[in-house]
Amino acid sequence: MDPRAATLALLGRTLLWLAPCLALWYVAAGPIAWLPAKIASPFIGVVADVKAMGLRERALVYSVSIDPPYELMRRGTGAATADVEVASATYTYAIALFLALSLATRGWTRPKLVLAGLVIVWLSSAWGIGFDAVRQLAISPDLASHLALGAAARTVIAFGYQLGSLLLPTLLPIALWLAFNPQVWRRTGP
Repeated sequence: MDPRAATLALLGRTLLWLAPCLALWYVAAGPIAWLPAKIASPFIGVVADVKAMGLRERALVYSVSIDPPYELMRRGTGAATADVEVASATYTYAIALFLALSLATRGWTRPKLVLAGLVIVWLSSAWGIGFDAVRQLAISPDLASHLALGAAARTVIAFGYQLGSLLLPTLLPIALWLAFNPQVWRRTGP
């Protein structure tokens, strides 16, 4: 088959699979994020004490407490509490994308690879969830004095958030799919 025609056929099959995969993901987006959110909790715990984590519709909610720096404690400023809501769907849609790509290339013939890719994509959403929560805490005017983050820490948070919300959900499923399906991108013949 002509490479251009094969590429268009693959694109067409992917788009056909994408609609049902996105529909399934949309229904389960909240509960799907539960385990990655639990994995992200210790990371959030670096800047705030995570008291509870829950699911509110399709969002994750962390209830946190932040002790102020020593100078503020001496002045009688107590711990601050906040609820941080993270839109989990922002980080888990990559599952639908990877599944659609896999099914378009007849992934059901290699279920172990598809399952491995789904698990990797699913768990990688913990990165974005964790950095989103920390970013929200860092930019909150009410909590800035309690966190006392330096410029380097704010830069790391911004970079981690951008990586977790923009790059990982879009590029990781495609990179894994390409790694699991080398026949799609390798040239055959002279």
